[in-house]
Amino acid sequence: MHDASHGAVGNNEKWWWFFGRLTLDYISGSSMLAWQNQHVIGHHQYTNIMGSDPDIPQLKEGDVRRLVKEQIWCTMYKYQHLYMPVLYGLLSLRSRYYDVFEIFLKETDGPVKVNPISLQDKLRQASSKLLWLFWRYYLPVCVFGMTQAQFWFLFIYVEFITGYWLAINFQVSHVSDEAEFFYNNMDKVAKNGTNEQWPIEWAILQIKSSVDYSHGNWLMTYLCGALNYQVIHHLFPGVSQYLYPEIAPIVLEVCKKYNLKYNLLPGFKEAWNGHFNHLKNMGKLKKFVGFAKME
Repeated sequence: MHDASHGAVGNNEKWWWFFGRLTLDYISGSSMLAWQNQHVIGHHQYTNIMGSDPDIPQLKEGDVRRLVKEQIWCTMYKYQHLYMPVLYGLLSLRSRYYDVFEIFLKETDGPVKVNPISLQDKLRQASSKLLWLFWRYYLPVCVFGMTQAQFWFLFIYVEFITGYWLAINFQVSHVSDEAEFFYNNMDKVAKNGTNEQWPIEWAILQIKSSVDYSHGNWLMTYLCGALNYQVIHHLFPGVSQYLYPEIAPIVLEVCKKYNLKYNLLPGFKEAWNGHFNHLKNMGKLKKFVGFAKME
């Protein structure tokens, strides 16, 4: 699904939509169209920019997480390094209602404005949800006789595993002490009457806001879908993940040439520690970590 959403599997749009909708709409019960807006259009263009990247908090207060210093601190953030890893298990469940109530009904994804959604896409969304409910609930309970207790135990068990797998792979790559965060200062840009949206070059933004780990580890690369080469993925999202290990040494050399830090950690343990420490540090009162204002 992830590769298909970036056009990195197959050689035409029909392949991308077929694999994306098959895996995300009909097997997972979510929405490829919603993912395109949230991930491909929002996150990949404005990575770690508060006010533009839908993957990080958009409001200065009220969010369950505190990831950037612009958010107003409150007492509960002292414990976010303890409760957030638990809440990560709900990620897959969240995706199934978020696409309906935000993308399809409000036609927004945080700061990202969604183009008008066609009737065809709305009907496809409804049919995929119904088909998912049919094979996920109706078949095991009404056809194969699974009890409600059995069903809900296994359903929650599988959902939490899926949520953790998704969250752990994505969070360690951007929400980390090793990565930088930025703030959308478009009000000032508009006031000055300039057409320049981001004073930082796009490729440099991707390098500064992403974290790699476990280069050369074929097993880790396989298990996370090559997302351990996150910098490479963000620079070349439309390239097959199979080529990431070959591209990485070239980008490392270019970064070295221009004295640009490439965020590379030796293993997943270090990557997880970077994420955990960021949550812990940002939970401390007046503790600012990895933040840069774009002005």
